[in-house]
Amino acid sequence: MAFGVSMRQGSRPYMEDVTVAQPVPQHANFMIFAVFDGHGGKKAADYAKEHLPQVLSEELTADGSDPGQCLLRAFEKTDEKFISGSEGAQDGCTATACLIRNGEEIWVANAGDSRTILVKTESVIQVTTDHKPNEPTEKARILAAGGSIIFYGVWRVNGMLATSRGFGDASLKPIVIATPEIFPRRKEADDMAIILCSDGVFDTVENDQIGTVVRAKREAGGALDDVSLAIASELTSSAIAEGSYDNVAAVVVLFPRSQ
Repeated sequence: MAFGVSMRQGSRPYMEDVTVAQPVPQHANFMIFAVFDGHGGKKAADYAKEHLPQVLSEELTADGSDPGQCLLRAFEKTDEKFISGSEGAQDGCTATACLIRNGEEIWVANAGDSRTILVKTESVIQVTTDHKPNEPTEKARILAAGGSIIFYGVWRVNGMLATSRGFGDASLKPIVIATPEIFPRRKEADDMAIILCSDGVFDTVENDQIGTVVRAKREAGGALDDVSLAIASELTSSAIAEGSYDNVAAVVVLFPRSQ
C-alpha cells in the first residue's frame, strides 16, 4: 500500500481538520488511517489524532479477535477520556477511519458526516453512512434520547449541530454519540483505492468524480507514493476551486495492482 494526505484551510478562519496515517503502535501488521473534522474548536480533533491509535493498540492487545470491535471500543473510550479530562470537551469532531491488516483485511469506522469511499476499477462504493440528524435511523435515535431536530439552514441536533455523531460535544451527550458504524470487508482484486475525506470535500465533489481522478492518476503511472499524494492534492484543491467553503482533508490509500 501507499498513501498520501492533503489538507487545505479554505475560506474558514481556522483549520480544524486533522488526519492520521500510521502503523498502529505495537501492532506493525495494522495500519490506521483517519480524518477528524473539528467543529467549535480543534481540541477534540487534536485529541483524537493523538490518542485514538494508542487506545486502539491497547484494545488489540487485550483481545484482538475482532479488530472491528476493537476499533469501535477505541472510538468510545477515546471520547470518554476526552470528555472526562479536557477543558475543551465542548469542542467536537467527526471521524472516519480505516484499519487495514496485512494489506488485505479492512475495517472502516464512521461517526459523523465525514466519509470513506472505495474506488474499484469500474465502480465507486460509498462504504460509510453520513450521520445527518434528519437521516431516518439517526432521527429516531436522537428523539428516543430526548433530543430534537431543528432546521436552521440545515437540519441540526437541538438546533445546534449539523451532524449526529462524533467525539466531544459534551453538552449534547448522550444525543450525539461517538459510537461508530463498522464496515468490514476483504480486499478484492479490482480494489484500487480507499479514500477518506472530511465533508468539505463532498460538499462539491461527487463520489464518482473521485473515482475518475483515481483512475486517471493511476493510468498516468508513477510511484504509488507520488500518485497517492497527487490524488489527495487534486481532491482538496478541486473541492475549494468548485466552491467548498469548509476546511478540506483527504487521505488516499492506494493498493498495488493485482498480479
